[in-house]
Amino acid sequence: KFSNGNNSFTNQYNYISPNGSTGSFGALRAEGYYSVSSNPRNTHTQFSSFADHTNGAGKMMIINGSPQNNVTVWAQDITVEPHTSYLFSIWGASVHPANPAKLTFSINGTLLGTIQFSATPGNWHNVSMEGIAGSGTTASIGIVNQNTIANGNDFALDDIVFAPVCRKYFNVSLYPNPPKPGITSL
Repeated sequence: KFSNGNNSFTNQYNYISPNGSTGSFGALRAEGYYSVSSNPRNTHTQFSSFADHTNGAGKMMIINGSPQNNVTVWAQDITVEPHTSYLFSIWGASVHPANPAKLTFSINGTLLGTIQFSATPGNWHNVSMEGIAGSGTTASIGIVNQNTIANGNDFALDDIVFAPVCRKYFNVSLYPNPPKPGITSL
């Protein structure tokens, strides 16, 4: 959720207010900038108009992708349990149909795999990956942009979750040849 605006995370992009300007189309005309707003159209006149994923009334992070490879879009240091599996999950959507975003999750600098968004603007979809926290009690988690095409490569993020994977183990006894039930007549 980005209901608190531009705080509680870091990145390698330049922040600009949704009302700011980096060119003729609005705040996010220039690559490598991001904003937090309730609608992508508020930040660029050529971005699609749609609501956040959470409840349709909140805010999302809107990004004009950088043409440089491996630029961190979103990052946060969090407290974790050592050697524990975690699920890293985001909701993402393209805000412009050209050249959909290609993003990679990272945990402590280790890239976990690349995902590509749909070209359909406003089509929120969930992407999740599992990773292990390592030996420390703090993990640096991040989302890294892998698309270097300047035209397009514009997207929104919402509802980022990093949560432990809970497993429950059961003791089960299998009886391969159970006795057949008897038939009694009345």
